[in-house]
Amino acid sequence: MIETRLKEFVINIKTSRLFKDSFWAVFGNGLGYVLLLAAGMVVANFLGKDVYGEYGVVKTTMVYMASFAALGLGFTSTKYVAQYISEDKSQINSIIKSTTLIAFVSSSTMAITLMLVAGELSNFLGEPQLIGPFRYLALIIVLKALSTAGIGILSGFGSFKDIGKCNVVSGLIMFVAAVPLTYWGGLNGALFALTGSQLILLLQIYYYIHREKKHLPQQKYGSKTKELLLFSVPVALQESSYTICNWGAIMLLSKYSSVGEVGIYTIAAQWNSIVLFIPSALSNVVLSHLANTRRNKEKHNKTMKTMILVNLACTLFPFLIVCLFSSHIASLYGESFVGLPKVLQLFVFSAIISSCTNVLNSELLSIGKNWLLFALRFGRDVIIIGLVYAFLTNCGGINGAYTYVLIYIVMMFLYFIALIFCRCKIGWQK
Repeated sequence: MIETRLKEFVINIKTSRLFKDSFWAVFGNGLGYVLLLAAGMVVANFLGKDVYGEYGVVKTTMVYMASFAALGLGFTSTKYVAQYISEDKSQINSIIKSTTLIAFVSSSTMAITLMLVAGELSNFLGEPQLIGPFRYLALIIVLKALSTAGIGILSGFGSFKDIGKCNVVSGLIMFVAAVPLTYWGGLNGALFALTGSQLILLLQIYYYIHREKKHLPQQKYGSKTKELLLFSVPVALQESSYTICNWGAIMLLSKYSSVGEVGIYTIAAQWNSIVLFIPSALSNVVLSHLANTRRNKEKHNKTMKTMILVNLACTLFPFLIVCLFSSHIASLYGESFVGLPKVLQLFVFSAIISSCTNVLNSELLSIGKNWLLFALRFGRDVIIIGLVYAFLTNCGGINGAYTYVLIYIVMMFLYFIALIFCRCKIGWQK
């Protein structure tokens, strides 16, 4: 009896679309993260604590500005493509065109803005040498925003195997290019390697999108730009809030603490991403499946509960590993990163909370509670940036990275409680 049930369980897993999508998302993102982590170690050793801190400032600025420029289209396109695959495939071509157009116009505007204010921004930070790297970021922002939108489109198609391939190749390019370019070119060389990896990623993504478009019926409807923008406004505001909060906190660290503390935070953030790589990799999988099953309450609920358990299970083990070996991990980056182990331990702890909130966030998006999610995230982010400013200015910037991470953990816990309260209050699926 037990053997029969075990066989049935294995068969169900093998035939499950959710399992297959999850596997490829995890495999591709996992290997990609490993390669990026290795590249980060190489760059940190070549640049040292302070220059790596400058790299962290520039890279973080790129990531957050690109996220802002994408206007939440990574999630919006996933929801709409997944939804219309089961309802009306003739609308998908329009969704792809509108998504790409919006992302390009928005990111180009953001890139031009950064080029114009690069001097003022670098002077504000007290790092005038960063004016060149900030202007160089303009191209990377466009590439990153388009890639984000493109991954959202592929996620809607359920092409998670292709996304995995893209992440692996991009990570490999970054690792291979980072070694010689950083050694010979320092900060500029590291940024050039980053640009190359983003370009390769973008080209791969749109190759796979073009392949998927061949199987779609002829378009029957006009532009979806207005519809996508209306849906994505609260999503974009959420991303903007998160972007401004995190980027602002990094800027405050740089100004009121030191670029060295930014370097410590950047490394800790990388490892937090590693611990969270499975929940992060599965975020678009979850949204795609929840959106696709929005008319099937039972299947919708089952998917959500399953993914919460999977996220927790897949977060706890790497969290324990990083905590136990935090000192050894810190030693890989060189002797200059004093204080990294305790920041690393604290930051990866927040991943446990984030693994649960990721699923709850996806459910809110799938059922159209965009504005509620924005209100909760905006309140959280405003309080975080306010507390970081207050503590750094009153404590002389000592242990800036540790202070920021501690504040972040407290607010993430309160945010999780707020999500649970809202879910119970609204009375979603019981």
